[in-house]
Amino acid sequence: MSQAFTDDLYEQSYAADTTLTNMENNFAALKSSFSGNAAPSNPVAFMLWGDTSSGDECLKRRNDANDAWLAVLCGDASQKMYVYRNDTCEGWVIDATVTDRVLAVKGGSNAYNVNGGVNAGTWTQPGHTLTASEIPDHSHSGTTDSDAHTHNFDVGSSGSFAIAATGTGVITSATTDSYAHTHTFTTDTDGGGDGSHNHGDTYRPAAAVGTLQYPDL
Repeated sequence: MSQAFTDDLYEQSYAADTTLTNMENNFAALKSSFSGNAAPSNPVAFMLWGDTSSGDECLKRRNDANDAWLAVLCGDASQKMYVYRNDTCEGWVIDATVTDRVLAVKGGSNAYNVNGGVNAGTWTQPGHTLTASEIPDHSHSGTTDSDAHTHNFDVGSSGSFAIAATGTGVITSATTDSYAHTHTFTTDTDGGGDGSHNHGDTYRPAAAVGTLQYPDL
């Protein structure tokens, strides 16, 4: 495929067949976008070049300064891109089959460890059962057994002191006497059910909503 381009097609010394050959080469180069394994030898700013060396038939364009080649985005109907708009780009189609999703990168060891081009993950948050260490510090009024214990009273060398409990006791001794009695606490038999909990309904984080589009080929 010709990549040669002759700017000056007219010279008095040129034979007719030379001029016609140069014209044919120019048209061939233009029709093929100067395609070839190597870059055109006489590039100009904004020239197109079909680079066949990579095997991907990549289209490149010469930059404005005419000192480097820039790759032009190529793709087929399976090549999709995210567009921050509601309308289609010129020559593209909106893929309406992929909806209500966020963008994620494949790989890693967590939830998105799947191949590219597939849907994964869920908006539903799973339930969670609290462990003992996750329960906040708190108190309960619960059940307790009657506790028999004693109180010591010092009545001095004389006199008496009456205690009413299950009966009446009279302390008359000059030494310390004690009287055994009980206290009873109200009980609450309600217990936990060891169930799981979650953080409510599904949610949507703040997002820049767009569309997924592919070339209309």
